[in-house]
Amino acid sequence: MSERETIMNRWRGLVTLTRTIVDQGSRAVERVQTEEVARAATVIGRVPQLRGGARVAQALHDLVVTTTHARVRQIAEVVEAIVLAGIDARAGRPSGGMAEPVSSANGGNAKTPTYPDASIG
Repeated sequence: MSERETIMNRWRGLVTLTRTIVDQGSRAVERVQTEEVARAATVIGRVPQLRGGARVAQALHDLVVTTTHARVRQIAEVVEAIVLAGIDARAGRPSGGMAEPVSSANGGNAKTPTYPDASIG
């Protein structure tokens, strides 16, 4: 393995590590946020007149927190794929994770993509 390949592999490792940190950190923060609100809702729910409102507020909070953290993880995944594709391009090798194009003209079959006629001049 050449020095250049070693450097590119280190960059790939750094990008993947960063994605893992974002993913695990997001999951940890999400867990803490939902647990804290669950505790507060339990305390507030001891008052019969507030029980229903506390449950609704907790459900809404959990939905927003779960959706937000899922989006953070999705964005991190996309950024990782883009950066890794850039590293691969810089290294002069094809990217392993890029999806093939999907075209509605061929029924969504990604194995046989359809492109506009490039011969029109």
